[in-house]
Amino acid sequence: MRYFNSAVFASVAFVSAVPALAQAPANGPRNPAAAADRSKPKPLTGEMHTQYYFAEAGEASPYRLYVPTTYDGKTALSLIVIFHGGGQSEDTPFTRTGGQLQKLAEERGYIVISPFGYRSTAFFGNTWPIPKGSNTAAPATDQQQTYALSEKDVLNLIDLTEKEYKIDPAHVFLMGNSMGGQGLFHLAAKYPERWAAIAPSDCPLDPAVYPFDKIKNIPAMYIHGDKDATYPVEMGRAMAEAMKAHGENVTYVEVKGGEHPTSWPQVLPQIIDFFDQHKK
Repeated sequence: MRYFNSAVFASVAFVSAVPALAQAPANGPRNPAAAADRSKPKPLTGEMHTQYYFAEAGEASPYRLYVPTTYDGKTALSLIVIFHGGGQSEDTPFTRTGGQLQKLAEERGYIVISPFGYRSTAFFGNTWPIPKGSNTAAPATDQQQTYALSEKDVLNLIDLTEKEYKIDPAHVFLMGNSMGGQGLFHLAAKYPERWAAIAPSDCPLDPAVYPFDKIKNIPAMYIHGDKDATYPVEMGRAMAEAMKAHGENVTYVEVKGGEHPTSWPQVLPQIIDFFDQHKK
């Protein structure tokens, strides 16, 4: 769990960007003095590790951002919001693919943001229960305020990115693995009109209680590795079947040899193809 000194920030609209490889001290804030100036007319592109002042939480919140180098500020681009798993950080979705996420975003014209989500185990707002028999912790019933701030962090970042860059609101997509995928399902059900398609992975919820009817109009690709030791593949199959039973337009992808954290990177090009095909 990380905390940032917020005294140097004035508002949620102020963002300090630093090169992706410029890491913060282990227990301290990133240095805004070394940040690039976002007031320059030419928009910043490429890979950035940055932060904004999270007013509702009273602290700085980090996130990872990729903007295609061809972005000119005139053409609206698609946006992928990608969520990390439990106990991880905003870095994880970017580092886990060995640069493939950045490469595909560049080639296909996607802006990508990876939120921290306020706390590393805050489920991006999700409070729906997970299946019994899984090898992981469920959302804690006494963490409602933490989960609410985690959700707000995501919404703030989407709004901030849409102000800084020209985003097509009909081309906003969600991806997430494990806890991040469960947060994805929460946000998909709560704000279904906002998403063109979703790609959750290895992240089943209890199919007896999740409100599938709320997401039946959102095309989905559900990914699960057949070697997942956290959520056995049978749970993923049951989740996909429940989605289909409720009228969801879902493509189920079972990754041969895919383990809990590694199934989605193995099919990342297929996920981007899916997003390309399901723009509203």
